[in-house]
Amino acid sequence: MNKKMCLFKSCTLSIMMLSILLGLTQCGKKSQESTSAIKKDTNVQSEKTEFSAEVKQILDKKKEVIENLAKDPLVIKAVKESNERNHNITLPEILRLDGKWQKTEGLDEFIKSFIINECGQYLVEFQEVNEVFSEIFITDEKGLIVGETNKTSDYLQADEDWWVKAYNKGNGMSYYGVLEYDKSSRTEAISLYVPVRDIETKKAIGIIKAVCDITAIKMEL
Repeated sequence: MNKKMCLFKSCTLSIMMLSILLGLTQCGKKSQESTSAIKKDTNVQSEKTEFSAEVKQILDKKKEVIENLAKDPLVIKAVKESNERNHNITLPEILRLDGKWQKTEGLDEFIKSFIINECGQYLVEFQEVNEVFSEIFITDEKGLIVGETNKTSDYLQADEDWWVKAYNKGNGMSYYGVLEYDKSSRTEAISLYVPVRDIETKKAIGIIKAVCDITAIKMEL
């Protein structure tokens, strides 16, 4: 092989390598641009989510919808009845029920009862009208499920940070969380937390958690 041929092949190989490297660089840039676009939509920053003014406005409206749900007489009645029913339940019994709930594949009669009871069916009907919510459930003052649209991961919710914050030692606090993957609804979502209050005392007697699908929020932007 003469020197000219070797030089030609060497130059060709160099050009091919350069093209591949440029291609990878462009792919990398496109990937970064795509990621930036997603972050721009939701303003996700590490462990803390900072939402744009437009997203906050949408979330505030959705939170108002759930706050109105918390004032519904049927919801208040269901929570009060659950509080009375679970008034004397012991911690060992709660943990036993919670453990069985978590280990159960699908629905058993106990879990199913919270979907088909009056409160659960009301939430299902509410969800059909408000499709932005991929999951809604209500707990009583002990953090035990009262009604739900689909099976939650746990029966006991009072050991969750979001529940403790929303219950606020009985004072109640409405707020929404960060963008995260919700295991129960299997969607990227932002959860809204709203206390159910006693009509007379205004004290928190239960909590509503409504999971807001991020895809539905983006469609409103």
